[in-house]
Amino acid sequence: MRLGHVPYNNRHNHFNNPKQRKDLIMKKMVLLLAAAVSAFLALPGAYAVELSCYNIFQDNMCLQRRAPIKIAGKADPGKTVTVTIEGTKAKPATAKADAKGEWEAKVEPLEAGGPYTVKVTDGTDTKEFKNVLIGEVWICAGQSNMELPVSTGNTMIQIKNHQQEAAAADYPRIRLIEVPKTKAPGDEFDEIVGVNKDRNLGVWMECSPKTVPNFSAAGYFFARQLQKDLDIPVGLIMVAWGGVNIETFIPDSEFAKHNRNEAKQIENALVAGAANRATGQAGGQFNSEKFPGTMWGAMAHPWTRYTVGGVLFYQGESNTGNTDYYDLHKMLIEGWREKFNDPKQPWVICQLAGFEQWTPMNRLPEDQWKSKPPMGSKVDGWALTREIQDEMSYIYENVSSVPLMDIGDQSDIHPRDKQSLGYRLAKLVEWKYFGGELGVGPVYDHMDIKGDKCIIHFKNVGKGLTTSDGQAPGAFAIAGADGKFVWADAKIVGDTVEVSSAQVKEPKTVRFAYVMYRGDVNLMNKDGFPAYPFRTDKVKNEYEKK
Repeated sequence: MRLGHVPYNNRHNHFNNPKQRKDLIMKKMVLLLAAAVSAFLALPGAYAVELSCYNIFQDNMCLQRRAPIKIAGKADPGKTVTVTIEGTKAKPATAKADAKGEWEAKVEPLEAGGPYTVKVTDGTDTKEFKNVLIGEVWICAGQSNMELPVSTGNTMIQIKNHQQEAAAADYPRIRLIEVPKTKAPGDEFDEIVGVNKDRNLGVWMECSPKTVPNFSAAGYFFARQLQKDLDIPVGLIMVAWGGVNIETFIPDSEFAKHNRNEAKQIENALVAGAANRATGQAGGQFNSEKFPGTMWGAMAHPWTRYTVGGVLFYQGESNTGNTDYYDLHKMLIEGWREKFNDPKQPWVICQLAGFEQWTPMNRLPEDQWKSKPPMGSKVDGWALTREIQDEMSYIYENVSSVPLMDIGDQSDIHPRDKQSLGYRLAKLVEWKYFGGELGVGPVYDHMDIKGDKCIIHFKNVGKGLTTSDGQAPGAFAIAGADGKFVWADAKIVGDTVEVSSAQVKEPKTVRFAYVMYRGDVNLMNKDGFPAYPFRTDKVKNEYEKK
């Protein structure tokens, strides 16, 4: 007889025992009852769901002004939820929880103000959020240059005057929330994961010397200037992770829509069971913050339930020199606008700053850049990335870029002057959206060739052209029909720049600041904003795939 084999005549001998038979019947009844209960609980409205709001809604938050204010969460299916912003003239907003228990109410647009209390009730339960402001709310997304903090003990990433800046950061009407670093390959989270109040992660906070040190310096200086000029509250949502590529910010659906290889990677992640909604972590090849769509799904997607004013984006170092960045950047903007249901969502892109080699503790000779020739007919990878970043402003409405070539550091990929960056971001936003004065620098318009000279015409000249150091304009290169570039002489003539070189008798092409790094990028307008890098030999639709 095989081990474990039961002779046929003995297999059902337990039925002859009344007690065993009774136990078996009871077990079957319990199983049937459990199945019936499970089926009942699966029915919409069959059980009570405690009223809740998604965890991005908290005390101390800042809500977006002049737009419908979204408040969302869960409740018993079919129940009506009422949202009131007490202390304002807005009427209470109502929403009915759907079959999944999800609800979203929209309070009518309000002007900046506060503090207020937001009250949410379904008639049984009530939630309240206190010390809430209404103002401008912007997402600060990107890699290390967006993540770089206001103040840190790490000398490798300290901004200038970091201790003094942190000590003076007493701005209670600026509200900050740093989204915890989380991975979600192939998934889109409903809420942010990893909230830690002790570490100020995933928590709305008033800006103070205590709360600002670990927050994005670029974001903070933007908010500080915006509040100073507009006298309104500002809320910042930090979605940043050093070293990441652009692919991680792009919604999964965009890769599938464009039939890209990344869509297959995401599919493999799901098949492998890598997506883990409970922890946001994954294993093997999918356990990377660079995995396509992972930062979008874990850190940005929860904010689609929140009303935001726009996006500040500082990324590109991990994608330099790749013409595919053009398509990826378009997918990023289009994907976010679709997911946020905001087809004209404002974007401000930070162009890459000047940089040569990351040796901050063993710096390159400060004048080394002077001995480097132009790129010739080749296109420098960093210059190409800046050009693609700027190109987005010509493709989409409400997309702009800010040049940072002049505040770069040839020995440090993380320029320490984040104050100038924040100032430029704020001034551009004020000019473009809120009726402020000119907030951008000169932009190449067209070129005239007169003999051995090229005359460059600009838009956004403002109060006139000048240079930041009082010297002649630098970083101009010129080439003839052979495409061999040499550094050129340049001078300001009215609202134009005259470019020439004794080495080029019949010029055809001019480039400005179109290299990885140059220490004499000094052209600007008298309004205080630097000129945008450019090349006159750029071909229209150059990056479009044939």
